[in-house]
Amino acid sequence: MAFSLKKSLILPILLICFINCDNKKLFNEIVDVDETNLDLVYRESDNLLFFFFQDNCAQCLIFKNVITNIFKEIRKLNLNINLIRIDITENSKMGSLFEIDNVPNVKLVETKFNMTSVYKGDPNVNSIIEFLRQLKDII
Repeated sequence: MAFSLKKSLILPILLICFINCDNKKLFNEIVDVDETNLDLVYRESDNLLFFFFQDNCAQCLIFKNVITNIFKEIRKLNLNINLIRIDITENSKMGSLFEIDNVPNVKLVETKFNMTSVYKGDPNVNSIIEFLRQLKDII
């Protein structure tokens, strides 16, 4: 079954899912994830900021630069978050797994608690980093 995406321009959504996990490891770069390494990334991380994209999406190409700057800010602020990139063109099952129906899309998976919180805002560095700063005591 092919994975279809809405072609409308919808702002990315930052979704925070809380699950139980005690492992901690910070990656030194943005990690490309697919079905083969998703479990490993989950086990080695407390917090995962997922960036879902498609190569043929103009907004995604622009947002890739934003994601790079977000990664730099996350490390600068010493936040316990790993940045994960998933191309759902090549990994349609990952898009289905995370219920992605538009791109670009950003989801923060927090692995310490068992609760969910949703953030909807502008897809820019400042708004996402400000949101992450507000969560700094939790993550």
